[in-house]
Amino acid sequence: MIRWKNQREETEELSLTEKDGCITIQSTVHHSATEIRYSLELDRSWTFRKGSIRIGDRSLTLHADGSGSWSDGEHGPIEELTGAIDIDISCTPFTNSLPINRMEWVQGRTVSMDVVYLSVPDLTFRKVNQHYTLLRDSNGIREFCYQSPTYESSIFVDREGLVVDYPGLFLRI
Repeated sequence: MIRWKNQREETEELSLTEKDGCITIQSTVHHSATEIRYSLELDRSWTFRKGSIRIGDRSLTLHADGSGSWSDGEHGPIEELTGAIDIDISCTPFTNSLPINRMEWVQGRTVSMDVVYLSVPDLTFRKVNQHYTLLRDSNGIREFCYQSPTYESSIFVDREGLVVDYPGLFLRI
């Protein structure tokens, strides 16, 4: 079980299971107003394939083919998300691990990518461009500079690429 807390002392409890070439994530975020539950299915290269999120009686499911095509499972393709590979769910640091574990990193090199940004609690999504730069790799901790159109921060991950500190937002406990 992996646990984080955020600046408001809200917590997340996440389990990660690897089996038969698939990585399955089950998580509960104890948000101030409600519980947020999400599940993700990734392939062995940490590429997003399917995700579901539930907040109270509202839910959303997204599917991806790993090559940039997305659908919601009910209404077919979502053209405005075309080209995005990863998902970034606003209430968790975990989804930063997807590109961090999927990519090969060279210190000082910036990698830009389109991701599906899923805003919680309203469950709206849009494609955004994000940038990650490996700043340092020391004693089993890697520091990345993360940039999006509206935000910039360092993110610290362990050897497994899981966030240990996202300053001002999330801390592993």
